[in-house]
Amino acid sequence: MGANIAKEAAEEESGSGLNLKVLSWNIDGLDGRDTIARADAVCSVILEKKPHIIFLQEVVPQTLKRLQSKLGSYYTIHISHKLVFQYFPAILVTKVSRKIVPDGDVGMFDFPGSTMGRHLLQLFVRVCGVPMALYTSHLESMKDFSGERKDQLSQCFEFVKEQNELFSRTCIFGGDLNLRDEEVKSMGGLLPKMVDMWEACGSSEEDKYTWDIQANDNIDWKYANKPRCRFDRLYLCPADGPFVKALSFELVGKERLPQIGRFPSDHWGMWSVFQVSEIVSSE
Repeated sequence: MGANIAKEAAEEESGSGLNLKVLSWNIDGLDGRDTIARADAVCSVILEKKPHIIFLQEVVPQTLKRLQSKLGSYYTIHISHKLVFQYFPAILVTKVSRKIVPDGDVGMFDFPGSTMGRHLLQLFVRVCGVPMALYTSHLESMKDFSGERKDQLSQCFEFVKEQNELFSRTCIFGGDLNLRDEEVKSMGGLLPKMVDMWEACGSSEEDKYTWDIQANDNIDWKYANKPRCRFDRLYLCPADGPFVKALSFELVGKERLPQIGRFPSDHWGMWSVFQVSEIVSSE
């Protein structure tokens, strides 16, 4: 597997630009059942698909150790250093591509109104010379916390807006945002330059619902109504210039694990590809 990752990275280095592969996934560490088997399945998807950037939510200490063991040779794993709750988001960045380089330390910003320990994780990188800000979060859960969730989303958008407008960084922001469409509409929609990757790539019905009780039975759902929700979102806010474009969006992690009869998570993962053009120095 390691040889395949190195080979693919070498092939990417030979061309100009990069098809940047991004995975965002709530891996449901709060479900205490089959934790290792499900974490291993997440790692298998990652090693097979070889994303450059990974946003994870609901990482717990036990799954973090598994990620470090299985992925640590190929990815740097960034989490907050001041955790309040024992579940948290993480950003993983490939180590094997010279076209993706770090551009600063990880930042963490608490949501002051959260009762669930939620926060925003920020990381700066350069991809083919293009400065980028990466953001992931797990916004406040459940319908009753809609007001706090919208406040948190507004705070996230302010960070994105600042980096995009003042520092000319292309921003990729995604995660389990627990969003309902009416919440986004009530806030006036997205930022002017921001696009929803699912919408930008065709709004496929097959790839719409990231938390789908009709298709995913990991949760012991006891009610007749089985909701299908697009809780997870992935946004692109490009800086000026033709450097980053949306290419594709699909859902992953839909294969049931035969040894346990369950899926890796109660959420599907979001898989997106961005076309990044190389910045050519004028010197």
